[in-house]
Amino acid sequence: METLSASVETCCEAMDPGEQALVVRSAGFSDGNKAEFWLNGQRLYETRKRGLTVVDLWPNMTVKHIETFDTHADSLPMAAYLNSTAKGNVILVGAADDASAGMGWEAANQLRDLGATFPRPICFRCSYTLIGVKGGSKLAEVGTAPGKGKAVSVSVLVPELLRFLPVDGGVNRACRGQSAGDNSGDHYVVVDGIETLQACKMECIAREACVGIEHRGSRCEVWTRPGGVQASIYLYGYTCLSYTPPLATTTTTMASTATTSTRAIATRFAAVDGGVNRACRGASSSDNAASHYTVIPGIQDLGDCQTECIQVVGCVGIEFSSGRCEVWIRPDGIRASIALNGFTCLSYIPPQATTTMASTATTSTRSIILGQESGM
Repeated sequence: METLSASVETCCEAMDPGEQALVVRSAGFSDGNKAEFWLNGQRLYETRKRGLTVVDLWPNMTVKHIETFDTHADSLPMAAYLNSTAKGNVILVGAADDASAGMGWEAANQLRDLGATFPRPICFRCSYTLIGVKGGSKLAEVGTAPGKGKAVSVSVLVPELLRFLPVDGGVNRACRGQSAGDNSGDHYVVVDGIETLQACKMECIAREACVGIEHRGSRCEVWTRPGGVQASIYLYGYTCLSYTPPLATTTTTMASTATTSTRAIATRFAAVDGGVNRACRGASSSDNAASHYTVIPGIQDLGDCQTECIQVVGCVGIEFSSGRCEVWIRPDGIRASIALNGFTCLSYIPPQATTTMASTATTSTRSIILGQESGM
């Protein structure tokens, strides 16, 4: 398991069953010029594009969206995206080249909503990383000056407790129902002898109808009000958190319909004949018809080429060499390759189309942020 003091050239895996290990590495212009994102030792994405790259993860740790925003020029597009994404999502942020010159207060406020330290933790061509929860708290944040090496943020968590969010700030707040005066005993179950906030969260997760918790000292209120926790009052020493349980889902596969929007980048690409130093071919090693692929010039990273594939309906794989990305769309896929130094050939399996019906069994994953015994 990598820590902030360990080598930045290695990545990490989860420490115990059920835990998820996140790593973001950033190298500013003079320190390597790259942003990298890892989950449980698997690289999700890497890029050398200028600005801040945002990896947006659902609470179950699947990828919702990946995009690089050129915040050297204009940070408003990033601000708009972060404002639109769902509360409770885990957001990974990493800088490459320079991410600071165009940073405005709209974007700064959105980063602050992930727990970032402002004003302006990002200096010109600095290395910068952030792991945060939308509408929640910072899990890790590291910045280093130009020439001082990479910035590495590491967080180990069990995802389900990312579904807890503060009500009106959470700290020094007592939960209420429809209004500040609504504290009916029917809204919650009192569990005594619960010494930590983390243990109170576990009490909530164990109850099917839980919508939030109030905790103080050794007293835990597990809220079950159907309308949820809609208000709070100031009360010193109390913590009030809302909880959104996973949706109950059944997935039906229908191969003829549109694919889902989740981008599971790292796990859906497979090496063809080893992948490295291989150029893709069609039915045989001599089949390189131009109709099999679309060429996208100016792509400098394998991760960016993978993203281009994911955005093309019918993509079956990629061939990448520095500055050039072939998005393969041959209906029968990539069936062969040839040796060619400096090229990489990967096949791609798109996610199956799904229909979701919210009337069946819930998921079983349990999640807790480790080491957070107070506050959030």
